Amino acid sequence: METLANFLEFIEEIIADGDWEYGDGTSMTEDAKAVLRAIPKWIAVEDRLPGVDVSVLVYDQGKEMCYVGYRLDARWWYSDHYGRWDARVTLGYITHWMPLPDSP
Repeated sequence: METLANFLEFIEEIIADGDWEYGDGTSMTEDAKAVLRAIPKWIAVEDRLPGVDVSVLVYDQGKEMCYVGYRLDARWWYSDHYGRWDARVTLGYITHWMPLPDSP
């Protein structure tokens, strides 16, 4: 994890400095910004909710764990580790979510 943190610091340094160049003289800034945009980020449920019936990765503060879930009005459903859609979780326990990555 430290290596990833160092990499992200390096990318942010490239963006802040703005003077980094490839060997051919072209700027690295836009590529560095694209890298940061491509990294998934947690979205607080206070800021925005995913669409209804859209599977996303959620963080459940009550269980202190992440899992795939989807929102159904003011409640969430989640997938247990056996792949079944299971118990309802109240919206208050889900604090953050992020879109699932594309399939390979």
